[in-house]
Amino acid sequence: MEGELRSGQVAAIVANVTEELLSLYVQRERAVLLALRDLDQPDSTTCLRRWAAPARAELERLRPDDAPEPEAPPSAVHLSPVLDGRGRLDGDLDSETYDLLRTALRLAETRDVESPGNA
Repeated sequence: MEGELRSGQVAAIVANVTEELLSLYVQRERAVLLALRDLDQPDSTTCLRRWAAPARAELERLRPDDAPEPEAPPSAVHLSPVLDGRGRLDGDLDSETYDLLRTALRLAETRDVESPGNA
């Protein structure tokens, strides 16, 4: 499998295999890489997210009852250039940051109304 992954697939692995999931990923790496082999980056990201959800559930079942809850990962946003001057925005936001960004985007889309004093 060496050399068979594209950079977008590597980026998807880095973004979705957290430190918490690393031990399970290492155990199942060959199967995960085989699943990714013919996928483009968006499909690779979707595949890895679908792999990560049950993997987290498995870790939760294996964790002793007295073990502390793992901390939620911090919010992260990635803006990458693509072809023709376009960009791709991808992120994972906590609920507070999500609400803040949703409001900011809604306000940015709202048409400004000129008041008589501003004309």
